Amino acid sequence: MGLTRSPRVPSRLRDFAMQLFELIPITSKEFTQKRWWNSGKVYTEWVLCKDILSKLDDLIGNTSNNNTVHSPGPQIMDDLHSLGQRMLPGFQISEYPSSGTAKQYGKWAEDIRTYVMSMNLLMVSDFILINTNDTDNILNGDWVGMQPRLLYYSGRIYDNVQLQFAKSVHHLVFMRPWNQPRLPTPASRVFHEFIWRLSSQNWCWITNVESAKILLEAIQCHKNDMNYRGWLWFEEELFNRCKEVIREPEGA
Repeated sequence: MGLTRSPRVPSRLRDFAMQLFELIPITSKEFTQKRWWNSGKVYTEWVLCKDILSKLDDLIGNTSNNNTVHSPGPQIMDDLHSLGQRMLPGFQISEYPSSGTAKQYGKWAEDIRTYVMSMNLLMVSDFILINTNDTDNILNGDWVGMQPRLLYYSGRIYDNVQLQFAKSVHHLVFMRPWNQPRLPTPASRVFHEFIWRLSSQNWCWITNVESAKILLEAIQCHKNDMNYRGWLWFEEELFNRCKEVIREPEGA
């Protein structure tokens, strides 16, 4: 799955990932109980998600030009339906408006981005947990592919996905990976190199109060530790964003 680090997903890799994806529900327990199974499953889902994201970039481009959105084509929508039904079973995909106004195309583009970026963050959350349970000292996850997608994203993320992300970060932080031995573990690398760089200055996609409280508790755990050595990347911005989200309902 190392090929997922390339800017685009080769068509043969996408086809192979789809074959694996279709086999996942019918795979015997002999394989699903293997310790590599979960990471292989999430890598497979990520290959499909990354392929969808790159193809949507070609179709939608800058969201300020949504009045020129072209039809996504059957394969993208089929892949979205297949991946979404498994990862976001409680949500429906917006159908492409074959004949509509610029406003309708813009709404469709926004809804699709919310849907796919929520899946992106869901996979980030899965890989955070996978790395906290790692026993082989191997970093799991295409962080080079997943992280930049969220860095400057200014749209929405579904509440239940925000919650899963917050819980995974909380689990990682309460392991206190900054106190781990000098040799970087996967959990330590995710903590120091990746999670605080999933947004730049605003973390605007953190909007859920419960998620904000969990993240705030996690950051306080790091900040109050006797070995705390300062903020990492955009950790302070997330800290301030969470306080803002928690305050908003009180002042509403």
